[in-house]
Amino acid sequence: MTASQRFVDLEHAARELAAVVPLRVDGRIDFVLALGDKASSIAGVVAQQMECDCLVLPIARGDAPMIGTVPDCAGRSVLVVDRGVETGQAAMLAAGALRGAGVARLLLAVPVCPRQAEWTLAGAYDDIIALQRPLGRRSLQWHFSAPLE
Repeated sequence: MTASQRFVDLEHAARELAAVVPLRVDGRIDFVLALGDKASSIAGVVAQQMECDCLVLPIARGDAPMIGTVPDCAGRSVLVVDRGVETGQAAMLAAGALRGAGVARLLLAVPVCPRQAEWTLAGAYDDIIALQRPLGRRSLQWHFSAPLE
């Protein structure tokens, strides 16, 4: 899939991401963490492919995003999955909370991550897996043919 192609919907993005993640992850993942309820459809497919549990990290998005209760991840390998990255603010907030909870290895997997956001997130995550890495930032909806819920 090229950067100019759009995903049909979240299911399409989930299948594409689940096909790539196992090829990029070196070693065991203890669990997949969906960044909010809306990411759980993609995270669930990825977790099934990785043969591990999927948990949801509650997040309130907006002008001042807030992370809910962080699961026990001390000394564990965690794969954070979201529907995509626009600014990287939510993914950065999640990384800070998980690092503070003692995660041993932290990876991020998303269908879309603009390069500028990826550069910002690179210091917070051990690896970032993104199917599309556009040069410029656009709304997440732009990358999908069907409306996002």
